[in-house]
Amino acid sequence: MEKPSENLKIVRDDIMRYKKNKLGQWLCYGGLAFGCLYIMLLYAYNNSTFYTVLMGASVLYTLVLLLASFLCAEGVKVYNKRYCIVLLILAVVEFARIFIYPNIAWRDQAFWITLNKTQVGKDYFGAILSQPAARSILIVYLVLSTLFYIAAAVYSYFVCVRHEAFEKRIAEGTVDVELALKGLEEEELAAAAAQESAAPAAEEVQ
Repeated sequence: MEKPSENLKIVRDDIMRYKKNKLGQWLCYGGLAFGCLYIMLLYAYNNSTFYTVLMGASVLYTLVLLLASFLCAEGVKVYNKRYCIVLLILAVVEFARIFIYPNIAWRDQAFWITLNKTQVGKDYFGAILSQPAARSILIVYLVLSTLFYIAAAVYSYFVCVRHEAFEKRIAEGTVDVELALKGLEEEELAAAAAQESAAPAAEEVQ
């Protein structure tokens, strides 16, 4: 694959000034979506064993997760790299949650016996979940949420740094966008001319 010219790089960086970081934003929403799926499945198992301080803390964290995720999504959308740190914190916490309720559910047989007797899980996509299935799904949701938050943080950080560096070059006057556009146009005309001159030679060979 041909390496992009310096003029093309400048034009692409300039386009970023008028576009939002939509990919970073949607990666944030992906992390939030899988976090919500985890919450919906976990909270569906509503019984007396849930009325604890730990569950109260989980509910409070869920509210923080919702607010922080939306805030980060809006932040990285406008190339604010400080929100990348918050996204990494959310990723760490989401991963840590694997060792809380999914782990408790695996060790506490009475917890699952209560759930199976009431058949709370029968409406989860039309199936009653067994103990290993429910635990596995909870873990998968948390892992996917973690990965999405990490992807959002890493991608947005590099994009924000690139955007910030270009804005600095613009402010310092070390880059001329109009000159780059003219140069890019000349490159495209030269490439088109080269293709036209190469076409007759190819026909003669055939």
